Amino acid sequence: LHVLLRFNIEYKIIEEDFKVSELPDIWNEEFKKLFNFDVDNDSNGCLQDIHWFSGDFGYFPTYTLGAMIAAQISDLIRKKMPKFKEHIQEGKFNNLKKWLTQNIHEKASFYSTKQILKLVTNDELKTSFFINYIKSKYLN
Repeated sequence: LHVLLRFNIEYKIIEEDFKVSELPDIWNEEFKKLFNFDVDNDSNGCLQDIHWFSGDFGYFPTYTLGAMIAAQISDLIRKKMPKFKEHIQEGKFNNLKKWLTQNIHEKASFYSTKQILKLVTNDELKTSFFINYIKSKYLN
């Protein structure tokens, strides 16, 4: 919902020509709609977003994209390394680091994120991996 909150606010500022000076009121109104909760002050409201302070509008949804990509790559790693979970629990990261270096880090300067994902997973970005991750984490 936080991503939706920020998207709605950024949309209003950019597409509906609201002024940035109206941001606290827009934030409080959208927050109330989504969470049914009143914001007590701007520090707990619109000022908590460090992206806007630096002018990075549209940035927050990239966290969701990153989480989706991570879930898809993680699914592949778990298939390639059957003892992945045990190694992580034991603090053994060498195999993971080696795999990431060979498959992701060494390619990062030459390909786009979309291209690397296709090269590594042999698939386009799919929401199903993230949905499975969320279900596994919160429903099991």
